[in-house]
Amino acid sequence: MKKSTLLTYDCGGDDKTYYIGKRDNRIKIYNKKIESNLDYDLTRM
Repeated sequence: MKKSTLLTYDCGGDDKTYYIGKRDNRIKIYNKKIESNLDYDLTRM
């Protein structure tokens, strides 16, 4: 059975990024609002 990999980068508050999986087969979940300076909530996967 393969192990899953979860990496979490927490810069405080809503500024968190999660990586699930390894290399090219990973999923990234992050707060797009912070990255793009948007005025509305947006989470991207």
